[in-house]
Amino acid sequence: MELVTYVGDRLHDLLGISDKYVVEYLIGLAGKASSAASFVQKLRDTDTVSVDDEMVTFAHELWNKVSHVVRPQPRPLPHL
Repeated sequence: MELVTYVGDRLHDLLGISDKYVVEYLIGLAGKASSAASFVQKLRDTDTVSVDDEMVTFAHELWNKVSHVVRPQPRPLPHL
């Protein structure tokens, strides 16, 4: 199942809505999170959705499904 479809279906099951912008936002937020717990905290901080036990379970599932972007750390400039 495609990730966008999965997230949309799960949101519909959990919240009764399935908005493509919310789906894209959650996928992006999950991809930027360093852990499932940090993703859940970001959801709580943004107050985008109500975070109950079912949403926490979904957040962990989604975090495990997304590709996480590992950003390279900037290297210090050499001393001349």
